[in-house]
Amino acid sequence: MTEADFYIKEGNVRPALETKLIGQDGDPVDLTGSSVRFQMKEVGGDSTLVDNDANIVDATEAIVSYVWERGDTDDPGTYIAEFQVDYDGSTTFEVDEEFPNSEYITIEIEETIGDTS
Repeated sequence: MTEADFYIKEGNVRPALETKLIGQDGDPVDLTGSSVRFQMKEVGGDSTLVDNDANIVDATEAIVSYVWERGDTDDPGTYIAEFQVDYDGSTTFEVDEEFPNSEYITIEIEETIGDTS
């Protein structure tokens, strides 16, 4: 089994997932004026389980984060995720590029001991 890039416990909403978006040339992409979304689905799954706005922490350094919402981490398992960028930041989000450019971010939601309610 491949080691995950990010671990979080079932039902938790912290810590946020933060990363730097690196282009094909190996440099951070400039996110000035852009909007970013975060998408996640279960490995082998057909449907997207999370599709929400992400935060741009530093536009010129391409640092983004996703703050988990209640329900995002309710089901333990292995997931794949990506950040999608709309460079013109329009109100109608159109994907211009996905990050990472190859493969995915692997997220492991680990089961908790006891009741999570």
